[in-house]
Amino acid sequence: MTAAVRAYIDSLARDPLRDDLRVTAGGRIVGRFLRAEIDSAFQPVAELAAAGTAARIVAFQALARVHSETGAELSPWNLFTRAASDDDLVLLDRRCRVVHTLNFFSTPELESDLLLNVHDRLLSAVTSDHGRAFRRVLDGLAIPVRRVVIILPPLTAERLDLHSNVLASFRLNGFRVAVTGDQPLELRALLARIPTDIVRIDARHLTRSGWAEAIDEARRQQAQVHVTRVEDDATQRHALALGATHWQGWLLARPAAHAMAASVAA
Repeated sequence: MTAAVRAYIDSLARDPLRDDLRVTAGGRIVGRFLRAEIDSAFQPVAELAAAGTAARIVAFQALARVHSETGAELSPWNLFTRAASDDDLVLLDRRCRVVHTLNFFSTPELESDLLLNVHDRLLSAVTSDHGRAFRRVLDGLAIPVRRVVIILPPLTAERLDLHSNVLASFRLNGFRVAVTGDQPLELRALLARIPTDIVRIDARHLTRSGWAEAIDEARRQQAQVHVTRVEDDATQRHALALGATHWQGWLLARPAAHAMAASVAA
């Protein structure tokens, strides 16, 4: 944990009347938004290697865990639907990222990277300079921006221009960026416009033809290729055969409140 992160968390603990963030009795940081509280869970990402080889954890994806003011668990997407205006959406999306960042980087032993989602509506809600505000947060916490990877929503053919512009903006602000491709042709079209750092492919879509070529193109550009939602050995072997470099899913570990716990489980 950097001294800046510790100082920030200590300031939260001294100010229980803050209406955006608070520290729980267990030392967790939670965010408040529209009568709900946002906590973090983390799922590891490992290098993809042959069966029988120990998984080397290189990163964790942050996932929101939301509870109502009565303590009932809510779907994170239910909370996002409450953000009716673009301003509310931007505020909620950024608050989630701050909560995840503080919870993740409060563990000093971790040397892994952090993967953070951005909501699909944020791409059009923010008109320019994606990542600048969050970059200022990381700089203030003395967290190297290169340890944070921004996951863009799944590609669609109709929004390739928007994805290209947003990807370029985040990278100009120093972030590494992950794109999520469900269709090989759309992914190759984006890679032809601008390189990305990570390509993420949902394992449920690996049966579609063309993935070997798309993965080859990504690797030629020195991008990592992550296959997500890997739940059995056969899928892991298939991802390895296609040329993927990393994997994530319940076969590796389920999300856990503490990244170290998720790493041990893996």
